Amino acid sequence: MRIKDPKTTALIFASGKMVCTGAKTEAQSKLAARKFARIIQKLGFPAKFRDFRIQNIVASCDVQFTIRLEKFACTSHGAFSTYEPELFPGLIYRMKQPKLVLLIFVSGKVVITGAKKRDDFYTAFDNIYSVLAEFKKQGN
Repeated sequence: MRIKDPKTTALIFASGKMVCTGAKTEAQSKLAARKFARIIQKLGFPAKFRDFRIQNIVASCDVQFTIRLEKFACTSHGAFSTYEPELFPGLIYRMKQPKLVLLIFVSGKVVITGAKKRDDFYTAFDNIYSVLAEFKKQGN
């Protein structure tokens, strides 16, 4: 099911559980989940809005310089990295603390996923930025 405001999509399961995706903020996510529950109630189902929780937040940013991913993957960070450019153009970095996954691209774009709280992104970015700066391509 989809709604326009906030622009979100819900997967609704026979178990009564629902997954809401596409919201830009935590507040929008909660509002959308309430709206979906209300629509289901209006359709005659005994739906209740309860046990709402954020499971996964995704963020993206641009560090404004290109990155040598091959060298990055061949250092001590290689234990946390997967880089197979013929399969996927980004380096997959599994950060331990906070426990998140970062997709790092040569262009300097970074996608951070797996957070349950907004603060996790800031911590993860603070942790990885100096490492990325080490592998900055010369001439940028």
